[in-house]
Amino acid sequence: MSESFGTLPQGAHSIDLFTISIPESDIQEFRTLLRYSKVAAPSYESSQEDGHYGITTSWLANAKEYWLDSFDWEK
Repeated sequence: MSESFGTLPQGAHSIDLFTISIPESDIQEFRTLLRYSKVAAPSYESSQEDGHYGITTSWLANAKEYWLDSFDWEK
């Protein structure tokens, strides 16, 4: 599970652009919920990099950090 967030799934050839409009209040509510959400402690299952048991704890923690600190919500 080392693919970046911008990697297309195998077999995909392109991305069709689209526009979406989400009220700022909804974005702020989501960011608040995300900020206060907890990432579970690592376990055997959540430390397996092969994806057999799903995503890893580190992947989820990195995704949460990216969404909070780096993602451009207005783009």
